[in-house]
Amino acid sequence: MWSTATWEPRAALAEMQQEQKAAKRLEGKAIVYHTLGQAVASDAALAELIDKYERSSAYNIAYVLAFRGEADGAFAWLDKAVQYNDTGLPQIVNQPEFTNIHDDPRWLSFLESTGMSPAQLAAIEFKVTLPE
Repeated sequence: MWSTATWEPRAALAEMQQEQKAAKRLEGKAIVYHTLGQAVASDAALAELIDKYERSSAYNIAYVLAFRGEADGAFAWLDKAVQYNDTGLPQIVNQPEFTNIHDDPRWLSFLESTGMSPAQLAAIEFKVTLPE
């Protein structure tokens, strides 16, 4: 969704302004403003997101911080997402916003602690029986 190679930040900002869900609007604005180099506006959107939606958006706060390359903050918020039983956590393996922290040694440890490391996922056996 946020691949900087395939989107126009200014157009994305205009779309974010129209987002009906306030938490999603703030997440998007924090990411877009960061991409545009507007740190103060990005920080303000993130601060408002944290202030108003800490418990319901801990996972999303983590991915905003990861996208911005703030690994320490991202991992702290991932821990909160676990604490709050955030329903976004199962998406973590495929969430591109976390790419910036994949090389951090804490990444694999976090995935292992939540049962979502590549080895853990590969070990899941399932059998699909097609109807005859």
